[in-house]
Amino acid sequence: MKPLILFFIVLGILSCNQPKKPTDADAAKFIFRATVERIRAATLPEISDVSNCIVVKVKEVIYAPPDFGDWTGKSITVSVKEIGRQKPDLEQVFYTNGWLYGKSLAVVERASRDSRKITNKQVLDGITAYQDQKVRDRLKSSELVVSGKIIKVSEEDKQKTDSEHDPYWMTAVIEVDSFEKGKSEDHTVIFRFALSYDVMWEGSPKFKVGDIGIWLFRRNPDKEKYFTITESEDFFPIERLSYIRSLLK
Repeated sequence: MKPLILFFIVLGILSCNQPKKPTDADAAKFIFRATVERIRAATLPEISDVSNCIVVKVKEVIYAPPDFGDWTGKSITVSVKEIGRQKPDLEQVFYTNGWLYGKSLAVVERASRDSRKITNKQVLDGITAYQDQKVRDRLKSSELVVSGKIIKVSEEDKQKTDSEHDPYWMTAVIEVDSFEKGKSEDHTVIFRFALSYDVMWEGSPKFKVGDIGIWLFRRNPDKEKYFTITESEDFFPIERLSYIRSLLK
């Protein structure tokens, strides 16, 4: 049997029961138009409880993660919020997140819309607005936002690790080109980042001398001497400067 890749942790038996608090539809990672083929059914035998499952045929993929694969024309499983409103041949736009991937695909519905009442542009505009708001919120919570170039990277002295998951900290110095939020008399900013490829830190950005971009800084003044960048959402390529400025207005 081909192994399944879990998109999130499933506790207990594999079931199509919905989480209690579904999140915003525009936060969905996989959005597509599809026609309902079967009710209370699944395309993966590993799903033992199909009471809230439907099988749909994907007509068009509107939005998907990179390298997710093309599921156009294929039948997949959707764990739906309201099984009672589903019927064969009903065409909808499904806002979903990944659940299981094997010989077929199973996803979890965040929301669905009548396919006749929503265009691809409306879907994509909603995603853009959601993503813009996430960045806007991050900018609002930032103490300092700068553009510039890294001119120095060095190892931190006397590092002590208590676990193999502890990061190896590096210190970087940015030569600032512009202060987009906040000010400093010094035209350099010092920050820390984790030079670690452990699973806990693989998404943390790594930097080197010569890197150019935009950094969003925040810190806990009671615990941190320097700013720390550990999340990819706090760094943008310099080509996004106009975009960042538009959200700061």
